[in-house]
Amino acid sequence: MIKYQWYVSGVLGAERGVDVLLSQLSAQSGHTVARHVNLSRATHNHRFHLLFACDTEHHEPKFVGMASIFFQQNLARTIAEIHDVVVDPLYRGQGIGKELSM
Repeated sequence: MIKYQWYVSGVLGAERGVDVLLSQLSAQSGHTVARHVNLSRATHNHRFHLLFACDTEHHEPKFVGMASIFFQQNLARTIAEIHDVVVDPLYRGQGIGKELSM
């Protein structure tokens, strides 16, 4: 079963999940990511949020997808920009990326 949850610092396995997923994203784009420094910096920005997809069939939830989202206010409304959507290759084709983006 796939469960969706917002990132909270200190959640068991969250940093490891970010590492694994970002390394897959980096491998695809050819970029190197300074993961821990960027994660710490980003999570201190109140406009930045991470949404995870977790496979809860395991003893400890397995992080199988992630999207980073920036919220901002313009003159008319609050808007969200979706960045860095990544889904583990073993879980692709199940609509997880689409769910993370909605």
